[in-house]
Amino acid sequence: MEVRAHAVYPPEPSSVATARHDLHNHLTGAGLADAAPLACLLASELVTNAVRHAGTALAMTVEWNGERLLVEVEDLDDAAPVPQCQPRDEPGGLGLLIVSRMATRWGYRPSGDDGGKVVWFELGAAALDPSCAAAC
Repeated sequence: MEVRAHAVYPPEPSSVATARHDLHNHLTGAGLADAAPLACLLASELVTNAVRHAGTALAMTVEWNGERLLVEVEDLDDAAPVPQCQPRDEPGGLGLLIVSRMATRWGYRPSGDDGGKVVWFELGAAALDPSCAAAC
């Protein structure tokens, strides 16, 4: 079963919670409730980065093809995302590290001729299996 959703958000901190809520509702409605906690965590990190660093309107696209979940966050800033390791006494800065460790795959690409980028992650079916998450 192919599932696809797309939404646009303003560059405001409240967009993080709204995008997470929208993703959770979409996945639950599509019968993918087991995927929601991890997918929402990782999407929150990407949307937070877009709000903080790009400061432009952003869009989130979600696709499920029965074998993998793909979440893409597009913004209008063409600066490449760079994973950073912050010292433990400083908050923040670990979003891409979290995504890189928990997603099956992740990356970014330019979004088109007008500039901007798409940062994405995939969760394979095995990563979405609740018995695997409990054992890992």
